[in-house]
Amino acid sequence: MIDSGLVELPEFTFSFHKGAKWMHKALEQHRGGAFEFPNHSYNFLGCLKYFCSSLILVLFLAFGLFFSYWPLIALSIPAFYIVEVQLIFLFPVAIDGSKRPLQDAWKLRRKSTSLIEILPITMLIAAHMLSAVFMPQKAIYRWCTGCLAILLIYEGTRNG
Repeated sequence: MIDSGLVELPEFTFSFHKGAKWMHKALEQHRGGAFEFPNHSYNFLGCLKYFCSSLILVLFLAFGLFFSYWPLIALSIPAFYIVEVQLIFLFPVAIDGSKRPLQDAWKLRRKSTSLIEILPITMLIAAHMLSAVFMPQKAIYRWCTGCLAILLIYEGTRNG
């Protein structure tokens, strides 16, 4: 969809709202029709999701360092993603007009597959997205292809 030019890459931004608008356009393109972009506080939803994920990462690091217990430090990244993956469908569910996006995203993820199955997939998508650090000229492309992967998983889960 991106390589074919069907979905245009957005300008660089740190706004969850603008990212949600891009995801909305990608869903419209994938579904073959327009639908309303719901009025949610996407910046709040994104900040909440990543605050919770980051908090667990910091706690693992802090306790690992404080007690010199290196396994906790090593588990800090997987712990981040264990929390993050619980709301993997937060933006797509909100974009689809959910009145309770946090609850509905949680329920859909739990319905979709086990944590053991979705966690490695999510971490691979995240690695793809974060590898943009080493290729700044491809940053937006890598970020958008990662978001698109999540949208396609969402569509398969929603329709399956």
